[in-house]
Amino acid sequence: MQIYQFLYEMTYADAAAIWRKVGVDPSTLTPKELFTARRTLAKTYHADAGGSGETMADINAAYDVLTSAKPTSRTGSHRAGPDEDPDAAIWAHAGWSGGMQNSTRINRNDYTDMNFIKKRMWELSKHSTQEWTISGFDGYFLRNSLTVYGSPEIFDEMAKAMVDWQTKGGNPYKCRAVLVSARRSKELRLIWADGRSYARKPIVVTSDSFNDNPSNDHTFNDRLRKLIDQLDENGGPLPDQDDLGLGGAANQTERPIEVGDHVSHSKFGNGIVINTNVRRNMSRVNFDGDNRNVKSDSLRKLKRWSGGWH
Repeated sequence: MQIYQFLYEMTYADAAAIWRKVGVDPSTLTPKELFTARRTLAKTYHADAGGSGETMADINAAYDVLTSAKPTSRTGSHRAGPDEDPDAAIWAHAGWSGGMQNSTRINRNDYTDMNFIKKRMWELSKHSTQEWTISGFDGYFLRNSLTVYGSPEIFDEMAKAMVDWQTKGGNPYKCRAVLVSARRSKELRLIWADGRSYARKPIVVTSDSFNDNPSNDHTFNDRLRKLIDQLDENGGPLPDQDDLGLGGAANQTERPIEVGDHVSHSKFGNGIVINTNVRRNMSRVNFDGDNRNVKSDSLRKLKRWSGGWH
């Protein structure tokens, strides 16, 4: 067996496989029974008992994962209630990096519930253990992200889930785009933008971040917004892609662009709105003396702070 020196590299499935190799199926055991089983295994595999030190190290590392994934008083987690899935230890493990295991409680059986998304993606991917992080972009920032077990075959469903979660969840925002990234990768894949799916042929977007968090690349959001604007203007590179029917508008009241508003545009910079009725969804804006007709939903309102408009 391989010794797992770093706990965050071991998934619940890995841990269960280690115990099954020594004749114990942990999925049927309570936390107390897991503790008793480990003591029994130690009598055979501990070095002091003439066993293999490497095997016992694997058993102990797996035990830490198994007990963290199941609610116990040691981790400070609550006991499983009737509204919690007894098999949630597997799907809930996605994105876990050690410490207290994430809650497995599902409050709503739809995509406005984070844990429902995680469980559903795991089921649709046929119990995949490949981790994908789904991120929602509101046109200016990556607002929400969630790591699930999934696969490229369900990218469309990942997009639907993120749009619902970001626009209808507890703190709703607009959702102009959805991106996914494999674990520990700086490469993001655009799978949905402005109502159009790119799931069959995702568009690769790279980050210059020093780690796998694109928020640490201060140019990323601007570059992503420009790409989405270009896709919108060109009708997208794949016009045969299915429209998911997702508008991407948050369930919140937002004051529309009005004449006199100070606004920002990704291509033309800051300006002042001089006409909001050029034609449907088009406004005329003065950008430093240059009047241009632009899409109203491509404009971001600016607020005045000390030092200028931001």
